[in-house]
Formats: sequence, structure tokens, C-alpha cells
Amino acid sequence: MLLNYLVSIIVKDFYSCLISPHINKISPLSNHDRCDRKSALADLQKLIAARLAGAEVVSLEIEMSKPQNPWLHFAGMLKDDPYFDQMQEDIAGYRREKDAEFAIRKLRDGLNF
Repeated sequence: MLLNYLVSIIVKDFYSCLISPHINKISPLSNHDRCDRKSALADLQKLIAARLAGAEVVSLEIEMSKPQNPWLHFAGMLKDDPYFDQMQEDIAGYRREKDAEFAIRKLRDGLNF
């Protein structure tokens, strides 16, 4: 799917940068009487060949930077917080409370999890 997307981008860019500005400068290749796929591809091949005559085709390797983890910004921000340990205890207590409520509801409603 990514390859199809990249090919689509390349074809659109190729058309907009290389063919579209020169479309009126190149004699019409299409015969309006024939509008089938084969003739359209043949016309496109002629148009590309005319535009690329004498051009050099090169392969480029583009190095992409890796995006930084968005959570990394917050790492260690509570390391000196005097309330951190108490906050952790409160979170654990809340989790135990919710787990107990769920277990009671499970038994009461007869749910099988």
C-alpha cells in the first residue's frame, strides 16, 4: 500500500512538474477517435519519451530522520517531586478500589469473565 502511495505521488509530481507545463508545446499525441487504455498508455509513453529525451535518470537514497518519542519530553519530570511516592500509593489504592467494585459487580450480576 505504501508503494502504491509513493508511486501515485511520483506520477502526480512528474505530471505537474514535467508534463503539464509543456503540454501545449508538444504536438498533440492523442487521436480523439481512440480512447482506449492501450492508446492512452502509448500516448503517455511518447509524451514521457519526448520530455525525457537526453535526460539522465538517477536513483537517490533519501535518509529520513526518525521522529522522536513524544513522551520522552516528560521523562523524569517528577524525579524530585516530594509527593511522587504518595501519588503512586493513591493510584494503586484507587486501582484496588475499582478492581474490588468490578469483582462485586461480577459476582452480583453473575458475569463470567
